[in-house]
Amino acid sequence: MTFFSVREAGVVFGRVSLETGTMREFALARRLYERAGFLPCGPFGDYKPSPHNTFMTLSLVATR
Repeated sequence: MTFFSVREAGVVFGRVSLETGTMREFALARRLYERAGFLPCGPFGDYKPSPHNTFMTLSLVATR
């Protein structure tokens, strides 16, 4: 997986967040996201907490 920040009209994204399932069928996807640096986070947007959802985020902001 390769991620990059998008700059258009002065907009810079500071993070990428995703939602995926908690079921066994999603285990490979969750592992892929973890290896790419995604960390668990709370629900975002219109999502509500659920035992069927996993929320993850990846910071695109460089830390020193």
